[in-house]
Amino acid sequence: MANKRQVKKAIYNACGEMAMQCLIAQEMLSNEQTFEQWDQVLVDIAALQSAAIARVRRGFNKAQARELTDFFTTRAQEIAGKMNALMPKKA
Repeated sequence: MANKRQVKKAIYNACGEMAMQCLIAQEMLSNEQTFEQWDQVLVDIAALQSAAIARVRRGFNKAQARELTDFFTTRAQEIAGKMNALMPKKA
């Protein structure tokens, strides 16, 4: 099992990657109607990062790691769904 430092680093990296992809898509693909929606996705990513880091506590054990993994995966999939919904449709 990874220690707390490695878990926190993985959370920061994953959220940073999602935010970077969101910013690139916002810059390249957004129009005036979707710009605020992209901003909301960025806020959701920041909230996910904050909530996930808060779950890494002093007595971090395997059960908490599984719970954190499930929480993070579920929320990341929801955010990815929002990002995909904002992408332009193929003609």
